[in-house]
Amino acid sequence: MNNFKRDFISGVTYTAIAKYSGIFVSIIITSILARLIAPADFGVIAIATVIIMFINLLTDLGFGPAIIQNDELDETDISSLFTFTILIGIIVAALFIACAHPISRFYDNEILTPVIYLLSINIFFAAINIVPNALLLKNKAFKLISIRTLSFQIGAGVVAITGAFSGLGIYALVLQAIVYCIGIFAFNYYKFPIKISKISYCALSKVIGFSTFQFLSNVIVYFTKNLDKLVVGKYFNLAQLGYYEKSYRLMLMPVENISYVFGPVMQPVFKDISSNIQILYDKYKKLLRVISLISFPLSMYLFFAAQDLIYVFYGNNWIPAIMPFRLLSASVGFLILLATTGPLYQVTNNVRIMFLVCLIEGIWSLIALTTGITLGSLNYVATCISIGIVARFLSSFSIIYIKIFKLPFITIFKDISNGIALGALMGSILYLLHLCFHTQFSLLRLALDSICIFILITSVFYKMRLLNLKN
Repeated sequence: MNNFKRDFISGVTYTAIAKYSGIFVSIIITSILARLIAPADFGVIAIATVIIMFINLLTDLGFGPAIIQNDELDETDISSLFTFTILIGIIVAALFIACAHPISRFYDNEILTPVIYLLSINIFFAAINIVPNALLLKNKAFKLISIRTLSFQIGAGVVAITGAFSGLGIYALVLQAIVYCIGIFAFNYYKFPIKISKISYCALSKVIGFSTFQFLSNVIVYFTKNLDKLVVGKYFNLAQLGYYEKSYRLMLMPVENISYVFGPVMQPVFKDISSNIQILYDKYKKLLRVISLISFPLSMYLFFAAQDLIYVFYGNNWIPAIMPFRLLSASVGFLILLATTGPLYQVTNNVRIMFLVCLIEGIWSLIALTTGITLGSLNYVATCISIGIVARFLSSFSIIYIKIFKLPFITIFKDISNGIALGALMGSILYLLHLCFHTQFSLLRLALDSICIFILITSVFYKMRLLNLKN
């Protein structure tokens, strides 16, 4: 049990340091690029990126989590799996290149063709990075992973900014993605050099049972997260897609950076206690308690500070992104909690249940998106997406608590009640604060909002003995 605590805290600490440093770096890079590159160009990259993410799922096949979970894989098996990913990477990258013209015609934008050609490089390197990256996580090399991620994020960002100032426009964004992807693979392969060998059916059979449902779940999660951008790009113009994508991306920044701190650590560490459901629930409950105390106040902060955040990060050209960002932010608390569920299914070997839950969540997202598109504006889309996230939360956690933990569904609200209450208090404070300001943009208002959430969360953590200020 002491090993669990040490490994979990160590993993979370190193991941948090890198990720929150990454937030600062990402804010600076995005702020600069948003002032140098047109919203429509971001819309083009959004379409290409979403398609690439889907193709990367096809190349992944759920191998990453399967390798982490399986302790019976030997060096020969690893080499065979690595060789298999190289073959898949070549085939899928070639197919992506072949689809470049049809995709461009579908969106009536010829610039997508050369962008897709270049980004096919990412598909290949993402495929061959699956095995070495999984080995890093399996070995709990969290400090190394954190340093790697932050370093290449800075390096790729510098390359993008240099390209933007040099007049590369949209290709600066393409170059950023390529440099980051190749750099991550080169580092991982340096740490875990894997030989190329004959592809073995025996090696594939060791992971295929777990990876199949993991893969199917990943596909559904992909559409749940990205179908809105594909549809918005089709039914609205690319500038509106750029506004929506930037508001969605800004909303996801705290979601991904909080969930990323815990996500990569949960499966390798929670796997050691997964045989005892009661102990697993006790640890998971404590994790939810801490995350909810951050996520719900954060949701209120983003909702009220939306206008000032958009101005600071993106400038005057991005005013239409303010309302979609505000509406999406209302569901941030639930979305962050949802991000903890995947590793829980993995460590308990309930990937079939995970697939079922992802399917239900996908249906909710499709209903929400269809409703928003039918109503005919970005604001309606954002509103319906937020409502869909709440529905997904209710569906997912009802199955987790009833099926896995054998507890009444209402227990989840008891476990996160302090977080919900703190979020309501945060919202009340910011509402009263904003009554004192009537300007369209105010750095002072944003600073006061930020101070309020910092003081509130820090005070509660200290009071509940979750934070030792001396240390």
